Amino acid sequence: MEASHVLVVHSDPALRRVAAGAIGRNGVRISFAASDDEGLLLLEQQRVHVLVTGWDLYGLGNEFVRRAATIQPLLGVVLIGDASRIGHLAQRGSSGPVQYLAKPVTEESLRLAIQRALQRQTRPESSARPATEVAPTADDRRPDATGKCSPIVAVSKAMREITEVSRRAALTDAPVLIQGEPDTGKETIAREIHRQSRRSAGPFVRVACGTLRETDLAERLFGSGESSREDKGHPSRTLFEKAHQGTLFLDNVADLPPWAQAMLLEGLQQRRCVCPGSNREVALDVRVIASSETDLHAAAARRAFSSSLYYYLNIIQIVVPPLRHRPQDIRPLVEMYLAMANAMRANQAVGPPCRFSEDALACLSEYEWPGNILQLASVVAHTVLLADREEIGRASIAETLGEVTPPSDSDTIAVPLVGGLKEMERAIIEAVIERCRGNKAAAARALRLHRRTLYRMLQDEPAAKNNGAPLPYIESPSVSDSAAGLLC
Repeated sequence: MEASHVLVVHSDPALRRVAAGAIGRNGVRISFAASDDEGLLLLEQQRVHVLVTGWDLYGLGNEFVRRAATIQPLLGVVLIGDASRIGHLAQRGSSGPVQYLAKPVTEESLRLAIQRALQRQTRPESSARPATEVAPTADDRRPDATGKCSPIVAVSKAMREITEVSRRAALTDAPVLIQGEPDTGKETIAREIHRQSRRSAGPFVRVACGTLRETDLAERLFGSGESSREDKGHPSRTLFEKAHQGTLFLDNVADLPPWAQAMLLEGLQQRRCVCPGSNREVALDVRVIASSETDLHAAAARRAFSSSLYYYLNIIQIVVPPLRHRPQDIRPLVEMYLAMANAMRANQAVGPPCRFSEDALACLSEYEWPGNILQLASVVAHTVLLADREEIGRASIAETLGEVTPPSDSDTIAVPLVGGLKEMERAIIEAVIERCRGNKAAAARALRLHRRTLYRMLQDEPAAKNNGAPLPYIESPSVSDSAAGLLC
């Protein structure tokens, strides 16, 4: 019989010692990781039954638990946080996929939480369905040759075509470039290509290119003289080495600086790389899938991205349309997230399952969804978790979204021809924010700007309007954002 395996992902050594004391005496195998990247890599390589981690890794900040559940859907979770953050959840307890523990954590409390999570793993399959699993319908998800169902909802013609291209791409080792707006499901498609490929037994290593600091970018990707030295008897490994015989997913590859693009292309073409600062040569047996939120063809044409790297990555191209361009997929996605939210209601004894009225479903279908799938999941979670009745009507949806109107056919924005360039820029930004229902993050994505850049441009208002001081623009997380982090 397979030994139970608990993975503790936390940077606090004291908590890791408590976990070792709680688990070590019960015949349960335990592994430790100090960061989300290490934890996800281990989840790719080994079967894990229970994940113990902290609240800071659980929310929308880096979507750690959401990605972990994508890798291993039956994963149980023990979530540890400050009493002020999760105290009310911890007092309720849970026999579902998530156990809540408020600090300070004792060996006994942690042992009991892990024990409850492990008990869920041994229940009959009918009662051990994960909170993130929804029975597929005949229209959206069909079993593949292995009998497993694709996690991609594909009712619209565009998404059906994407699933077919993904299936054919999985038969090859050719590079794949997946382009589309944020939160359209690019990583899900990349994981599905890996799952259906001959490399499925190997690791799937995700590299968030925009989060890598330039100071350690070369070291993380290719190694360096500093990183090549042995640490506790084990030589450090680059991300390429960790993805050996598997798939390397370069998320937002356009965020790589030009020199890193050149190094990446050299390594991929030569299928080996010589680590900077050392003579160590590393052979590469890696399939590369890259994603981008920007049009790399246009970026290469204006020399904002390496044209050579673009042509290398663009052997197979998949362009994922935004949710507003595939409204046929909205209802099945709503049903999927509704099932997740109802599972959360049942686990936390919030109330009986909810359902959406036809009018509410029509309201959701009419919305433009500037935040794409993540925004949809957030709205469904927020509405269901706070519902005080079994049927949710249009009014509840409208209260969350604001007044919902059918999509506008006009893509034009009126700009006043007075003032300077900064005033015109500000008018455009404010118009886009208004179209995004006040969501500045969505407006930044629509304008292809970093959020900090958008805030800075908004703060550049004439000083006379604020007595010479810049206006503060602070975006606080909404209840919807938090709910999406729990369910997506």
